[in-house]
Amino acid sequence: MSKLHLGAVAPNEGARLLAQWAVAQGVNVALTTLWRTARISRSLVGRLLTGEVLPGEDLAVRIAQITGGRIDRRTWRRQACGWWFDADRAAQRVAA
Repeated sequence: MSKLHLGAVAPNEGARLLAQWAVAQGVNVALTTLWRTARISRSLVGRLLTGEVLPGEDLAVRIAQITGGRIDRRTWRRQACGWWFDADRAAQRVAA
């Protein structure tokens, strides 16, 4: 079983959404999917989640494709819209 090592605060919106996507898929399934479809290693995923690395255009496009466009290239440069597993702001607005 794999674990996501998350800091106290999400470094950016892309990292927050990637963590949510990985948990929703199942961490092992998500990490395997990222590796098999885009050759994104577990260590690179960890670095993306800590904010140590921001994806370049090519990597951001591959992540967007894998996640069905949920995490596009702009999300990596935006401040996180909450804590790691807060509901999405858009979903909260629709429910209200």
